[in-house]
Amino acid sequence: MPRIDDNLLDCVIYLYESADHAKEGTASGGTGFLVVVKSETHKELEYIYAVSNSHVVRDYQSPVVRLNTHKGDTDVLNLKSDDWQHHPDGDDVAAVHLGGIDRRRYKFKVVPTELFITHEAIKNFEIGPGDEVFMLGRFIGHDGKQRNTPSVRFGNISMMPGEPIPHLKGFNQESFVVETRSLGGYSGSPVFVHTPFDEHHFPGPKRKVRQIMPGGPWLLGVDWGHSPICEQVLEPDGETPVSQGYVVSSNSGMMNVVPAWRLPALLNQEEFREKRKKCDEKITEKKNRSSVVLDAEIPIDPDGF
Repeated sequence: MPRIDDNLLDCVIYLYESADHAKEGTASGGTGFLVVVKSETHKELEYIYAVSNSHVVRDYQSPVVRLNTHKGDTDVLNLKSDDWQHHPDGDDVAAVHLGGIDRRRYKFKVVPTELFITHEAIKNFEIGPGDEVFMLGRFIGHDGKQRNTPSVRFGNISMMPGEPIPHLKGFNQESFVVETRSLGGYSGSPVFVHTPFDEHHFPGPKRKVRQIMPGGPWLLGVDWGHSPICEQVLEPDGETPVSQGYVVSSNSGMMNVVPAWRLPALLNQEEFREKRKKCDEKITEKKNRSSVVLDAEIPIDPDGF
């Protein structure tokens, strides 16, 4: 696995139950990350969303976002659970539009939708079992009190999405299975797949490959938990189960990941689309009334809409 680009670490956010917990750096909540949806009308306009697991926001009641600042500390976006939208088909992912985020104040990067893994990319780049992945998220035991300091965990794709995996919430979740240990706090973490530029993965000119996949590794998906192993407690003979029927649960090392191709349906729900449409229309009106030309190379957040 090559050196991880430091910029990727800046897409990670932490989620907490309350603003007080966020300010104190309480060891609770989960992880999230920032993605960007570009305007269909104005190429300089970006809509930024926080993405995490639905169970982190709804079941763990952790909707509050903590961001790093350029000063070296953090700031809190005191969101409520109702501010978040959940996947229309029940997948364990949720998102919230963050409106305008001042890039001069906050230190962050975003994952563009162009890097979301697709079925086509899986086929074209021969992505499958054994390919290297890495996850960015909160190591609750040492996640940073004064500043978000995400850790990186590494592994490999173990199983491709096929038969959905039973979720603890009582539904079946389409998932990649990745061999890497996932612990409490990493729920909602972005998981990336490393696809090296070699002839095996990329037959043909490398230039063409970079045009298809600009800027970095694919977003494989979102960590939603790990599959435990439940084993009976045995008598000292090592064969006979104890009479009380005790069972011990341990970490299998298998992490479950919601595929990134499930995210567009989340980000393109009617409420999000309508908000983007209204903002586009207001920007168009402002352009029509002004002789000022917006700099296409400076991303503009739709603040106030």
